[in-house]
Amino acid sequence: MPEPESERVGRFTFYSREESEARGLIPSDEELARADELLAAFEEKRRNAPPEPAQPPSLGLGERWGVDSLIGTEFEGWTRDANGQWYDKDGHPTSHDRDAHPGN
Repeated sequence: MPEPESERVGRFTFYSREESEARGLIPSDEELARADELLAAFEEKRRNAPPEPAQPPSLGLGERWGVDSLIGTEFEGWTRDANGQWYDKDGHPTSHDRDAHPGN
């Protein structure tokens, strides 16, 4: 009995080209052409899709935190401008003390 040409590495089995063809693991030219057609149709849909909606306002604290994260805290209503300055719920600039604003 001939030695199998496959090789087991971890949970993956790697077959030689001949073994792959014998097991039917190599797609036919028709299957490859069909896959190319499906991919081209998907890419066309993606190109013609409208842009994604704008993201909700951010606190500048990373993706994990948003404006809604401040609701129910003493910082509810606070906002942050593009320069990083925090404003309280009445629109007054707040202290630059790190302990005085959320997320810092």
